[in-house]
Amino acid sequence: MKKTFRILTAVFSAILIFSLCVGAFAYSDNLNDEAGLLSNDEKVQLSSFLDELSEKTGVEIIVATFEDMSRDGYYDMQAFADDYVDNGDFGANAVALVMSMAERDYWITTSGVCLDYITDAGIQRIEERILPYLKSGEYYNAFASFAAESSSLIESGASGDIYDIWIEDDGESEYATDIPEVEKSFPAGRSAVISSVLGVISAFLGTSPMKSNLKSVGVQSGARNYAVSDSLNIADLNDIFLYSNVSAVPKPKDTGSKGGSGSSGGHFGGTSIHVSGGGISHGGGGGKF
Repeated sequence: MKKTFRILTAVFSAILIFSLCVGAFAYSDNLNDEAGLLSNDEKVQLSSFLDELSEKTGVEIIVATFEDMSRDGYYDMQAFADDYVDNGDFGANAVALVMSMAERDYWITTSGVCLDYITDAGIQRIEERILPYLKSGEYYNAFASFAAESSSLIESGASGDIYDIWIEDDGESEYATDIPEVEKSFPAGRSAVISSVLGVISAFLGTSPMKSNLKSVGVQSGARNYAVSDSLNIADLNDIFLYSNVSAVPKPKDTGSKGGSGSSGGHFGGTSIHVSGGGISHGGGGGKF
């Protein structure tokens, strides 16, 4: 009886820990680290962060790293990043940081509502946050900063306060909207470890009451004797799509003036827009690190 109990405890524990770990290490489609810049724990943490901010803003916030874009026939980082988003299942509204490590190239590409919410000034703001991390090899902090800054710009833009630069006719310029800085550090690597530890504890706590209730009258070589004949008969199996949930953010009205104050004598910097090979409008910017 004690041997049977130990076997059941071990099996139950293994199943519970496996199920917890599978959930913990299920990476988001918005994270593609082909270059292997992140540890498993960092991937778990960053995947969760990207999903959380994407759901919050209604915009897909994406990070993708590759060893060498030339392996896919690309020699232009802008085209590579644009096509990665266009060919992915991301939807119309997206902002992505795409990197090719061979020549240390990066590009931030935007589409949909991000053309309005993340201006050229916004791209520069993101670059200022992430480049120190990229140059020092702190990739997790770089990617988390990218996601947080993008989310901040999108939320501000959706509320009507678009972060942009105002250029006077005399050449003087100033930023039209001041957005608070986001966190500079992002703790990583804890969720997977915590999940595993909790799995072990839960397994043993959950199986302890079974010991007092386990009463075996004999050893069975299989489960056949416990099955009810013809009790399960699956004749057909179908996957049925029930509904979809689409989140969107409204496009702010153009006031035609600086900060909506009615002043004139200049213009906003705005967004430099180009069209990808797939015919999709994109904004963005990038370089080397």
